[in-house]
Amino acid sequence: MWRRPVISIKTEDRKKRSSFFVKWMNSSLRNRLIVYSIIPAGLQLLLSVYLFFEFNRFEKLAEHETLTKELIGRTNWVQTLLLSTSLSWVEYLVSNDTKYAESMQNLRKSASEQLVALQEVVELYSRHNIGDVTNLTQSIRNYTAVILPPTKVENDEAANLSDEEKIALMKERLLSPSLQTAARQFHIARQKLLSSQRNSFKLNHIDATPENRTVLKYIVIALMATGIGTSGIFILAYSLYVQRRLNILKENTIRIAQGEELPECTSGSDELAAVDRAMHRMDSELKEAAKREQEIMQLKQHLMDMVAHDLRTPLTNLSAVLEILLDDDENPASEFQTQMYRRGQNSIKRMMTLTNDLLLLDKADAGMLQIQPEQTNLMEIIQSCIGLVEQIAGARKVKIERQGTCGQLVADENRLEQVLVNLLTNAIKFSPSDSTVSIATDDLGDRYEIKVSDEGRGIPPEQVPYVFDRFRQVTAADSAEGRGAGLGLAICKAIVELHNGQISCHSEVGKGTVFNIILPKEPANIVS
Repeated sequence: MWRRPVISIKTEDRKKRSSFFVKWMNSSLRNRLIVYSIIPAGLQLLLSVYLFFEFNRFEKLAEHETLTKELIGRTNWVQTLLLSTSLSWVEYLVSNDTKYAESMQNLRKSASEQLVALQEVVELYSRHNIGDVTNLTQSIRNYTAVILPPTKVENDEAANLSDEEKIALMKERLLSPSLQTAARQFHIARQKLLSSQRNSFKLNHIDATPENRTVLKYIVIALMATGIGTSGIFILAYSLYVQRRLNILKENTIRIAQGEELPECTSGSDELAAVDRAMHRMDSELKEAAKREQEIMQLKQHLMDMVAHDLRTPLTNLSAVLEILLDDDENPASEFQTQMYRRGQNSIKRMMTLTNDLLLLDKADAGMLQIQPEQTNLMEIIQSCIGLVEQIAGARKVKIERQGTCGQLVADENRLEQVLVNLLTNAIKFSPSDSTVSIATDDLGDRYEIKVSDEGRGIPPEQVPYVFDRFRQVTAADSAEGRGAGLGLAICKAIVELHNGQISCHSEVGKGTVFNIILPKEPANIVS
């Protein structure tokens, strides 16, 4: 009744199997690929080993067949030599011709040599048949000793016998019981050897029949097909597995780009699982960054609202108060007070300009900045802008030069004038005395090109790509000297792009700066 230990053992075995499966599922792609490669390779190795042993057996089969043929051939040849020797002896007895005696001796010598060779072949290739061959060779020796005269002297004596005596001697030799016994022993030993070889061939190579060869061929084909099929199945399964994981990563990438929620991380500890976890971490970080950006945007919007309402209104009121104090005829201000009032008005004006610029850029970022495009004359706009900055240019002894001709275009006159005045003002501020600021136009067919250039100090090459960034100054001294907050060029870029135009900067230190504007005459899809 006490079965808890058995259940515990089974549970532990199950846990071990489960742990192995989990480790296998969590293995790296490289380890899985190695396993997927080892299994087909192992099958191919088994096939190779099987074929090796089969080919080895076939070689032994061929060797055994060669041995059998050689044994049969040599025993037949020995028997033929013995019969030929007997015939030569009979012919010698009948004719007393010495050539038959010589032939008999040569044949007898050849038979002895063949017996030795037969014994060597059997000892070398078929040691399990050594007894049968020994019996055969002994029977041949007995048969030879009986049927042939043992010495040349006896042959010479037989040659001197009469015909009747020779016939009697032949009958005695050929029909003697010893000869019959020797011949019977030779025949039995030969048949026993052939039967032993035949049985050994059947016993050791019973599977060499055509049917078994066909079965063997099918086995080899089946093993090869199994190896190839297994390789294909593993490769297909591995590729489908990797493809499925890659599709998950691709879908997660699309979800991240679209801001959608990601599913849970895929299980495992391989490379793709690590990439998936990294993508989830990146998604979390992006969401956190987006949340922080949203908070910053809310703070920025709150700041802009504060600037628009809580800062601009007091500045306007303060400017009005200063204007009243300056225009008070009943209580005129002293020269010092007037100077302070004017300085206060200039500071308020700069603050108002900065406030308006910040609000304008905020609208541009939010896509709320709008323009009112209408048919206007570019030449008149340029002429108006020159008039607006002539006083500043005269104070700094800078000459303004206009070049080229231009005509009508569709644009927001006020915004375009704001851009050109900003560029001209910057050019004048950074130009030395007795220099020239030029504004040139060129008709490019469906577009106008406007170039505003100066002969100032220029901009270092490493800072040219950043001139349109906000709050960007060439040097820290520019900000300290009150040359602006670094928002003017950013505003110019925003307005030009609203007209579907382009603005760029080219500068060389010590030679001046050129701002190049490309404006379409009739821009399409203008935001108004």
